[in-house]
Amino acid sequence: MKNIYYSLIILGLLIWFPNGLYAQLVDDFGLKVSLTASNFYATDIKPKMSISDLSYHEGTLYSPSISVFAKKTQENSNYEFVIAYIQKGANKRYSTDSHTINGNLITTYITDETLSRYLQLETNIQPKYKIDNISIYGILGPTLNYLISTNLAHTDNELHQVSIGYGLGIGVELKKVKDKSIFAEVKYDGDFKSFRQTSFKWWNRVLRFSIGTYF
Repeated sequence: MKNIYYSLIILGLLIWFPNGLYAQLVDDFGLKVSLTASNFYATDIKPKMSISDLSYHEGTLYSPSISVFAKKTQENSNYEFVIAYIQKGANKRYSTDSHTINGNLITTYITDETLSRYLQLETNIQPKYKIDNISIYGILGPTLNYLISTNLAHTDNELHQVSIGYGLGIGVELKKVKDKSIFAEVKYDGDFKSFRQTSFKWWNRVLRFSIGTYF
C-alpha cells in the first residue's frame, strides 16, 4: 500500500508541473481512460512440464486503467509522454464440483485472478495523416514499467520490479467536438524481458482500448 501512495505522489507532481521546461516542450496535456485486456504467456518450458500443474493462469483479465499525457504537436507527427496506472494479469476458471439433478449435470466453477499493478512510463512517436477535422495516427515507442504491487505468490528473486517494453497501436482523433478534441486508441503493450522467472519465464501481454481528451 505504501508503494501505491508514493507512486501517486510522484504521478501528481508530474501532472501538475506544467511550467518552466514543460511549457517550452509541450503543446497539450490530456487524460486517457482505458479498458485493459491482459494475460500471460510462457517460454522456456521444460519437456514434460505441465503448465496446469504450476497454477499458471492464461485466461484474459479485463480491468480499467487511467493515464495522463503531455504532447508536442508537429505537422506530420506528434511526440507523446505518458504516465499510466495499469493493472496486468490473467485469470483461470476451475470446476470445483459436479453433480446430477433431475438428470441434468450441474457443475460449479470459481474464477481465480492474478493481478499486478504497474506505473508505466511511455514515450511515443505518432506519425499522422489528416483528413479535414480527423487525424489518423500510429503509436510506437518504448515503455518503462514499475511494479507497485501484486497478489501473485512469489519469492523475492522471482519477480522483476522494473521492466522495459514496447507499445504499438493506432488512434483516431476528432477535432473540435463541442469545443474539445477527443480521440480513441487501440494499443498493444509487450515486454522485452519476462516479469517473472520460475521453472519457466512468465510474460505479460496487454491490449488497451482507450478514449481521451485534452485539459
